[in-house]
Amino acid sequence: MKVSCTHFQCSAGAFAHLRDHFNHSYSSDMSSQTLSVNISLMLAQAQECLLEKTLLDNRKSHLIAKICAQVCDYYKNCLRVLDNSECVPGRIQKEWRKLVNMKISYFSAITHLHMGKQSEEQQKYGEAVAYFQSSLDKLNEAIKQSKGQPESVQEALKFTMDVIGGKYNSTKKDNDFIYHESVPGLDTLATVNGASLVKPLPINLTDQSVTGPDLFSKLVPMATHEASSLYSEEKAKLLRDSVAKIEDKNQILEKFMESLSSDSVYKIDMFKSLPDALLEKCAFLSVRPDTVKNLVRAMQEL
Repeated sequence: MKVSCTHFQCSAGAFAHLRDHFNHSYSSDMSSQTLSVNISLMLAQAQECLLEKTLLDNRKSHLIAKICAQVCDYYKNCLRVLDNSECVPGRIQKEWRKLVNMKISYFSAITHLHMGKQSEEQQKYGEAVAYFQSSLDKLNEAIKQSKGQPESVQEALKFTMDVIGGKYNSTKKDNDFIYHESVPGLDTLATVNGASLVKPLPINLTDQSVTGPDLFSKLVPMATHEASSLYSEEKAKLLRDSVAKIEDKNQILEKFMESLSSDSVYKIDMFKSLPDALLEKCAFLSVRPDTVKNLVRAMQEL
């Protein structure tokens, strides 16, 4: 059940990735609404796994009721989106609506069953009768909506009816003959707030353990792979040759620079400054911008 819960959450994450990162105009099953339905369906089933585990572990009734109420909330989210007729094709929409409505009724019955058990634990027997009555009503709705469902579903509903019906009858009998508490209306009882314990798990598209083998691995012919490999090798060979030539030239340059800095050859420092006489002549010319023109004119006259 733990593995199933993880897989459902990963599936919700995959649908969420499609909804948030891809164009929704490819086809009707890629529309934002359809993907939102799928996300809620996956999360609802993941929460169902946790509910089943919680039931097997005999956890407190109030905790079971909150987890179960959240299952209902997820299915109600599906139903809200399915109410848009443009979401999915008509026949599929009709089947999904029927199944989701049955699930909502069934898990509402389970929620109220455990709320009634909690009321019993708190010795609120009238309140317990109200919850068990509501649970029985919801289960009868689920049985009516289960027409056409597999035999396993029918058997599960019958078993649940035996449990809830027996619990309602015994509690009502005890209250009628022993406790004599008034039975409040269901609308006066506290609303059960769901506790979400699941979420869409992000997927790593490069992890083959998650995404499986590459679906398009055989689309490129082997000859193309070989040609690509040869091209890469030739390109790497040219690169290695160029790098080797650059290294050789760098070594020659380094040796030349070292020879310039030795005492046996010309000293470069002598070229770093100009004689004072030359600097004076430059300054003399800079303050007389017409000197060259005058010189040219004098030469022409001469």
